[in-house]
Amino acid sequence: MSSRVLVAGYGNIGKRTCAMLAAGGLELVGVVRRTPGPLSEFADLPVYDSIADALPASRPDIFVELIGGVDDAASMILSAIDAGVHVVTANKAVLASRGREIAAAAASQGVSVLAEASVGGAVPVMRALQVSLAGDDISSVLGVWNGTCNYILTRMESDGTAFDDVLAEAQRLGFAEPEPGLDIDGDDSAHKAAVIAQTAFSQFPDPEQIEVDGITNIRLDDIRVALGQGYRPKLIGIVSERPDGLLIYAGPALLPLDHPVARLDGVTNGISIQSDAVGSLFLSGPGAGPGPTAAAVAGDVLFLANGGQQAPREPKETRLSDLDQVEFPFYLRVDVPDQAGVLSEVSGILAQHGISIESMVQPPHEGESVSIHLTTHGAAVGAVKAAAGQLQETDIVFGAVLWMPILDESDD
Repeated sequence: MSSRVLVAGYGNIGKRTCAMLAAGGLELVGVVRRTPGPLSEFADLPVYDSIADALPASRPDIFVELIGGVDDAASMILSAIDAGVHVVTANKAVLASRGREIAAAAASQGVSVLAEASVGGAVPVMRALQVSLAGDDISSVLGVWNGTCNYILTRMESDGTAFDDVLAEAQRLGFAEPEPGLDIDGDDSAHKAAVIAQTAFSQFPDPEQIEVDGITNIRLDDIRVALGQGYRPKLIGIVSERPDGLLIYAGPALLPLDHPVARLDGVTNGISIQSDAVGSLFLSGPGAGPGPTAAAVAGDVLFLANGGQQAPREPKETRLSDLDQVEFPFYLRVDVPDQAGVLSEVSGILAQHGISIESMVQPPHEGESVSIHLTTHGAAVGAVKAAAGQLQETDIVFGAVLWMPILDESDD
């Protein structure tokens, strides 16, 4: 094993990755970083300030991109590919935004681009899809692949702590970023869903086309009511093949309590894969942090260094299912005045959009407002969004209407 490895980025993950690679017997030939000067851990390792200088000087076999972001990362990755160098990255954002371009370049040069750490951290979902299940037909991938949101929802349920307080705690513990919007608004999960679409289905959706929602409107009463009905709210990503194209959704949903994804707690990630030959496969493990991420990156590098290759998949035309036309049962919560006739008005607006109520829960309350928690029979996503929008425009609804699809085993 004589592979030469060039690494870009030397933050917490970069340091851990370099240490693992050196311990694994690989030859580190340089680091690209913005900060000049030698590295305290690897004093003799060359440090470069540009990929243009690093590639000809270090002559790597494998390039590891750990700088994050999109444009600079894409430029580095494409430069390495153009030089005939294999690439390993943990960067889901660059793959979601520039994945088709990167895949085409890699195919033309006959090199591999591996990204195990981009989805699920140390959970080997990419290896399963690219190698173990490369000969199988994948029908659906559903998972919790954002540890920050899973930690928040788990703590809200277990301790009865409100969202804002748990978020502040997660930031103190380092589970959430100081600016947590990418996680809690669902965009991180959407990027990972786009990467899954590329890996499992050879399609390259624009992240802007993916229906995204976050968890900021989920409250303790929503969790309690859902649990009472046999469900648990999770921020999920789902990529599922349908006759009219790929169904992709990144947002909150209710899952049955016995679903393996529903049982995940803390920062644990988990992915359920449905395929033709294997049937059901579930993978779970640590999904965030320098350790799991570096381990996944090092695993990709060692795989390539030992002669492993990315199984080729011919890119397909990207066809997205119209999510607005897809039907699920739904959970809705509306906050309304505690007065006669309000429920009739709410149910009337739902009926206008063809939405039939299956059950209603009205927890004990104090004050002039009351929360109504509804579940519906199967309804189109677009109809539920339209009804929620109409309800919010009335003078009988306070704040945002929360809606979440209810998934069962058949939706995997």
